[in-house]
Amino acid sequence: MVGISIPEFFIGILVILLFAIKLQWLPAQGRTDIGINAFQSLRFLILPACSLGLVLTAALTRYTRNSMLDVLNKDYVKTARAKGLPEWEVYFKHAFRNSLMPVSVLVCYRLPMIISGSVVIETVFGYAGIGQRLITAINGNDYPLVLLIIFLLSIVSLLASMLIDILTAILDPRVRIGAKLTGGGR
Repeated sequence: MVGISIPEFFIGILVILLFAIKLQWLPAQGRTDIGINAFQSLRFLILPACSLGLVLTAALTRYTRNSMLDVLNKDYVKTARAKGLPEWEVYFKHAFRNSLMPVSVLVCYRLPMIISGSVVIETVFGYAGIGQRLITAINGNDYPLVLLIIFLLSIVSLLASMLIDILTAILDPRVRIGAKLTGGGR
């Protein structure tokens, strides 16, 4: 509940205070130059990624738990237990796989929200990314760039929707891609 309730920018400020200022383990802002080692540049991504991912992880954990509790009360899980299957097999092969369907929908629909949430996180951490570029383009009346960024974000949303359809077909054997519906009188 705490991870869902706290806004991303506040989490960002807290992790800057703790890990960058108090403990001095990680840099508070910015990014590296191109010539620096890739592993050294990862230090600049840890705090923004953690603050952005904490809200998603909290919501995903809560949703997975609720979905798993719902599936564990289904008849086929009770039947699997009655057959004498080991508890790990009941959980992973029967319950968890079927509870992943609504969770995968949540993850795919959150992809565009992560990108939109990164605008605030980029501002907090002083990271020059697509969110900062969008804000700069809006303030500078650079409408072609604004349209291009919004177009790219729309493509991400469409790809997330397509990914949901593909994952649904993989996880649910009743759904098949390209299957023809048979009609009643034709």
